[in-house]
Amino acid sequence: MKRKTIVTVLFALTALFASAEADGQSVPPSSPLPETTPAARPEAAPTEPAAMQAPWTLQECIRYARENNIELRRQELSIEDAQLARRQSRLDYIPSVGASAGSGTSFGRVLDPTTYEFRENATNTNFSASLSVGTELFAGMRKYHRLKKSDLHLQETLLLVEKTRNDLALTITAAYLEVLFAEEQVTIADRRTQTLALQVRQTEMLVASGRKTTGDLLQLQAELAEAQFQDIEAVNNRTLAYFTLCQLLEIDDHETFRIVVPEPRPLSPEGIAADPDEISETAQALPQVKAAAVALEMADRDIRIARSSLYPTLSLSAGYGSSFSDGRRKPNLNDPATYVQYPFRDQMRDNASYHISLSLNIPIFNSLSARNNVKSYRIARRRAEYDYRVMQKNLDKEIRQAFIDATGAYRQYEAALRNVATTEESFRMLEEKYTLGAASPVDYSIALYNLANARSQLARSRYSYLFKTKILDFYRGIPITL
Repeated sequence: MKRKTIVTVLFALTALFASAEADGQSVPPSSPLPETTPAARPEAAPTEPAAMQAPWTLQECIRYARENNIELRRQELSIEDAQLARRQSRLDYIPSVGASAGSGTSFGRVLDPTTYEFRENATNTNFSASLSVGTELFAGMRKYHRLKKSDLHLQETLLLVEKTRNDLALTITAAYLEVLFAEEQVTIADRRTQTLALQVRQTEMLVASGRKTTGDLLQLQAELAEAQFQDIEAVNNRTLAYFTLCQLLEIDDHETFRIVVPEPRPLSPEGIAADPDEISETAQALPQVKAAAVALEMADRDIRIARSSLYPTLSLSAGYGSSFSDGRRKPNLNDPATYVQYPFRDQMRDNASYHISLSLNIPIFNSLSARNNVKSYRIARRRAEYDYRVMQKNLDKEIRQAFIDATGAYRQYEAALRNVATTEESFRMLEEKYTLGAASPVDYSIALYNLANARSQLARSRYSYLFKTKILDFYRGIPITL
């Protein structure tokens, strides 16, 4: 009954001091703790996508990459580490409990525990057991600040993982647009090859009728061979672009993997309609910005944890123990002059002892290590503040640079549109002249090459503008879509 009373009192005092410590300073985090999503504990990735036969949209690629990308899944393990640290900071409020037991046997000249006299050529077996409970009641609110820091650490980890997901989405978008550009390059190269092949066949008929020379035919055949070479190079570039995208998606079969190729449509300047200052204000909701702010709060908690070493430490402990010896005897109730064996149960009950104690440890001098530790964390706090300011400066720079790039890309797109229109008309007129014999094969080849090059520039400027506007959409908090 005594043991239960002591343990009950110990736990009650522990709860009382823990509550007082937590109420001493209730500083909540700047923002609510994000909930852990199922993506934080990803399941095993499938070997191949279920819908490999159908072309993939950009949204499907981003979703699949977030579920299966190895680098992202590896970083998500840090969430589990932060959760364990957070759970442990709460378990630190629970008292520590320990138990011990031991047994030993003595031979020869042993001490009789009943008479405290030595016996010769005897054997004595001893057994002892103990139970102890202890806890730290107060240590400058160290446990409380560690608890709050663990909450902030989990919040920062979730934000950084979310930043990695966003970065992966932008990387997937860039790779997706690179595949679209490669697809269009294949189409442009194939159109040039088909046009030259058709012109070679027509020139063969003109040579047979005497209206063109063999030199004209050889010139076009050489141009056709060069166009076929460019066609093969475009196909290889497309294969490499698919391979790069599949590597990000953790898909092995890049040869059969295909994406949805949208119909080309005129672009508008809506993607650069927002002001950079407005975009910068909206970008404050990005996870990397919130994570930098949380890092400042964590630095404040580190200072408070270091300062707790300057305060006294109050600890509470309690214990129970008992022992048994088979050499111990007790008086015989029927014959007090003789002794009988002392039963194990009776000895353990009669030899039981209890203790409860409070200890106060007051730091007086420790070579100024505690105070220097506080100064060190204050320097770290200033460094975190500078990191936050540098991050804000770089973010503003990235937004303004993306805005300038998008503006320039749209102007290039408009110029490429005009260039394609004039080049197509110029090629149409020269093609008529060549058919009538008023232009040479060299002129025809140059005009066709200029047309293919103009179309290639238009495709490059289109996808460059699309990607840069997607970056601006990302800073504005708009989901990435095509």
